[in-house]
Amino acid sequence: MEDKNVRFGIGVIVNIIVVIIAVVLIYFIGAKGFAFGAKVFDEQSVDTQENARQVEVTIPVNITDSRLTDILYDRGLIEDKLIFKAQLALSEYKGKCKAGTYTVDTSMKPTQILAVLCGGSTDTEGTDGGTQ
Repeated sequence: MEDKNVRFGIGVIVNIIVVIIAVVLIYFIGAKGFAFGAKVFDEQSVDTQENARQVEVTIPVNITDSRLTDILYDRGLIEDKLIFKAQLALSEYKGKCKAGTYTVDTSMKPTQILAVLCGGSTDTEGTDGGTQ
């Protein structure tokens, strides 16, 4: 009889520990997901308007979204590749960037940069008109 009570008590303790671990994991996964979503939808530029610098970007013909991300990251126009890839995937510009050489600045948000590179309306235009 006492052996059954001990096994029952151990089973209850194990179940409680499993539930606590599950709750903690769900909390941390949720917090990470929320932080990621906040960064995706709360676009930030690399620099302030006062500290902005002009950057020339050359986009080759038939560029993939992954290569575009690499170019913008290497030129210092975005801070996080994964965040930008998510922003690009959720934007109207996915797969629509046009070949050309463009001048953008580091105070532009990712969507503003994409508008320039993909032929949207902005004050900055590609030096070859963004034609392919």
